[in-house]
Amino acid sequence: MNFQSYPAKSDNILFTILVKYQIVIFLIIYIPISYLIYGHAKLFDDNYINLQYAKHFIEHGELSFNAGQKSYAFTSPLWQILYVLAYCFIRSEYIAPVLSLTFAILTILFCYYLLKD
Repeated sequence: MNFQSYPAKSDNILFTILVKYQIVIFLIIYIPISYLIYGHAKLFDDNYINLQYAKHFIEHGELSFNAGQKSYAFTSPLWQILYVLAYCFIRSEYIAPVLSLTFAILTILFCYYLLKD
């Protein structure tokens, strides 16, 4: 059998740099693209719903979409808790893309370090 072999890591400096800094290269590409997507987009359904629930929980003390009306419409309790905690400090609609981008980067880093070896 005749197998082609890849060049040794020490033979190709570009290959070595790409492998060694692949997470940094990915983040350099990912962050600007995410900004372009989230920076010009409006809030999506789940983001808007979670943000509305967080707003009413902080301002009125009730977990409802419309103040004074009992309802249960959010789909992710963990995200709802994160939105409430973030809305305590940052009362802006921009917490949605910030939380999404933060957890996307943390997930990428976690997977990278988990699967590194």
